[in-house]
Amino acid sequence: MKITAWKGFAASIPGFGHIRMDIPCQDASLTIISERPALIVCDGRGSAMHSHFGSQAAVKMFRTQIAIL
Repeated sequence: MKITAWKGFAASIPGFGHIRMDIPCQDASLTIISERPALIVCDGRGSAMHSHFGSQAAVKMFRTQIAIL
């Protein structure tokens, strides 16, 4: 049986408008390489002042749920 080595990379990068207006990146992402590989991507709500906190919290909760499965 051949075992494949998986690697993962996730990056949430602010767009030009965010940089120009000094707004944090409102998206969050994560890759999980384990028994249950996953890619989690959460898009923040651009019009909400603290949406970056919500997208980061959502990524953490999905990660927790995947670990529980």
